Amino acid sequence: MLRKLVNQADVEMTLRPVEPLLIASGVPNAAGIDLPFVLTYRRGDDAGEPYLPGSSLKGVLRSHAERISRTMAPKARVCDPHLGTRNGAQEASAIGVPFCGKRLRARKGEDRRQESHDLYRESCPICRTFGSTVYRGRLAFGDAYLRDGEAHRIERRDGVGIDRFSGGASHQVKFELEVLTQGAFRARVRLENFEDWQLGLLALLCRDLEDEMISVGHGTTRGLGRLKGTVERLDVMYIVPPKTRQLDDARVHGVGSLLEEGERRPYGFMSDDHFRLNRAPAVKPQGVRRVQSFADEEVRRAFFDDAVARWSERMDNWMKS
Repeated sequence: MLRKLVNQADVEMTLRPVEPLLIASGVPNAAGIDLPFVLTYRRGDDAGEPYLPGSSLKGVLRSHAERISRTMAPKARVCDPHLGTRNGAQEASAIGVPFCGKRLRARKGEDRRQESHDLYRESCPICRTFGSTVYRGRLAFGDAYLRDGEAHRIERRDGVGIDRFSGGASHQVKFELEVLTQGAFRARVRLENFEDWQLGLLALLCRDLEDEMISVGHGTTRGLGRLKGTVERLDVMYIVPPKTRQLDDARVHGVGSLLEEGERRPYGFMSDDHFRLNRAPAVKPQGVRRVQSFADEEVRRAFFDDAVARWSERMDNWMKS
């Protein structure tokens, strides 16, 4: 993608369990727990410590973004990972859009090479942002580790298997699991070479985490896994070479507004890839980098409103772009 860095958004947040949380390791431990909490041994100790895998966070947030987009932005035609292609033809569009990875992979038999800008331009908004099996996404999630000095608590719980025919408890099917009931994890998210609406989608996900609307891990349909997110830092960075025109600090600039026409056209970027902020952030020049810092809570909340509004506007006009 572009083979250069133009802009970047970094979010650091604290995640805390509102309800008992279980992200299972998948392998019973030596204590006989059937579903133990996943541990990391990054500090070199034998006991290990719980953490939230970045892959788990990314998967849940992608699924949440898909549901929101299909509900609020049907014109964007977000693909369905459960739909594919049959004999090279797309499945019926009446029931959804085939998964971009399968749809674009089916064209690999064509004579022409599939360039990255073609794959990006022909992908749906979610696959452009999170990636697919044929295209690397813009959004990266790191593993969330316990914050220094924060206490955590893991408790054992009993579980009972369910008989799929009667709907009641299965005879002699009992298991033990571990749930996290206390802890604070530091999570980092990075969005590179973003369009303005992609930053709006990230703002929407951050807001839903703050509003405790997202659950992660095992047993979410049984009341487990709801998280509370608190954004601690949000910076938007631009690479500004000395000969580049001065940027407007009261705007957020997407990648399309920072490229020349020849670079912009193959990806389908728009020249008006920017939006105005109702409350200007603090700006920190750092050599060729220019950083907009949304450290102030009121400024950050105003930014969320502006960014989400831009996402909604772009999705409503997706088929026209």
